[in-house]
Amino acid sequence: MVKYRRENGVDIVLYLDDGLGMSEGYSECQNISEFIKSSLELAEFLINEQKSIFDPVQRLEWLGLIWDSVNFSLAVSERRLNDAKESLDNILKKFPIISARQLAQFTGRIISMSPVMGNVTSLMTRHLYFAIENRKSRDSILDIAYTECVLAELRFWSDSLTNLNQKKFVNDTLPNIVVYSDASNVAAGAFTVEVNEKVFHSTWSEYEKNMSSTWRELRAIQLALYSFKSVLKNSTVKWHTDNQNCVKIINRGSTKMHLQCFAYDIFKFCSKERVIVQPIWVPRSENCRADFLSKMIDIDDWQTSPEFFEFMDNLWGPYTVDRFANFANSKLKRFNSKFWNPGSEAIDAFTQNWKNENNWIVPPIDLVSKSINHLVLCKAEGTLIVPKWPSSSFWTLLFRKKHGISSLCIGSH
Repeated sequence: MVKYRRENGVDIVLYLDDGLGMSEGYSECQNISEFIKSSLELAEFLINEQKSIFDPVQRLEWLGLIWDSVNFSLAVSERRLNDAKESLDNILKKFPIISARQLAQFTGRIISMSPVMGNVTSLMTRHLYFAIENRKSRDSILDIAYTECVLAELRFWSDSLTNLNQKKFVNDTLPNIVVYSDASNVAAGAFTVEVNEKVFHSTWSEYEKNMSSTWRELRAIQLALYSFKSVLKNSTVKWHTDNQNCVKIINRGSTKMHLQCFAYDIFKFCSKERVIVQPIWVPRSENCRADFLSKMIDIDDWQTSPEFFEFMDNLWGPYTVDRFANFANSKLKRFNSKFWNPGSEAIDAFTQNWKNENNWIVPPIDLVSKSINHLVLCKAEGTLIVPKWPSSSFWTLLFRKKHGISSLCIGSH
């Protein structure tokens, strides 16, 4: 059913028997609504008229979330938010005389809000889970080992629950800084890409040398964050590390207390300095300038033939920047690459403003939708090359049943 509707130019998402459709204008949305309803009837589905909304609206509750197309935002419904606040108030009134059931109920409600609030729901519930796991039974009074830590997380949610209840579909700021960091048993180092290449280095003490590799990698990230504070402030940062545990811990926290402290400190730093850190794992060979290029394997790499590029360049060129390339397959002198490449103008095309360029865009398949959105965000022009895949999620961003082609494309009007 999803494929059939998307092939007919309908933007729709299904979760079990619940569906959400959308369009740019009221009348077009009304037509889509009638199309969906008639297709359900033709397929002999039973429609719950009382719970269904077939008249187009710009704000509705679906799957316990408020979808707002006026503000382009997503929020937890007032009902769910009030339930969480009530659970939290009851816990704080009786703390620390609380049961595992009470704490688990509240924690579960927080975790369910992750589509809106993000990874902070996991990061700032770690000590709550530590306490729950030490239960004797679900209804017995908890013996909380880290009372202050648990209370700090509860107070965090008391102060932040309402403020965190909105997720914007469009980010107001573009990711603009790329950082690579690494740690050995001797020292730590990090460098920024294209921010006057600032370099961080620190030699480990005897104590630090004896810590685990994950501890040292997290310590390196923590120290580099503080070292680059003036550069990173009010920015979105793509942070590359060759330690997979670091990526998980920064995003979701750790069950090990000494590592959780790093995650919490990094979170506090980012909140204070308005920094968004996006940790990304890379193989160790790709985290070294000297041998990065010879050992990089990009499974998403694909390209057009030189003859096809020449044809398109004669038709709609001249192009100025190849946005997804490397030194071996770039079609233009100016190109962006995923990682460090000789001659690359930028690391990661999404850190760049594409405006005032004629962009040649041949992205990995999983980045097609993001490429379209970035093109619109930058109010830029270019040629996007994608495979013919009508059932893909990006298809309706490009093609509509009514006009045959999206308004984003040349020839759509």
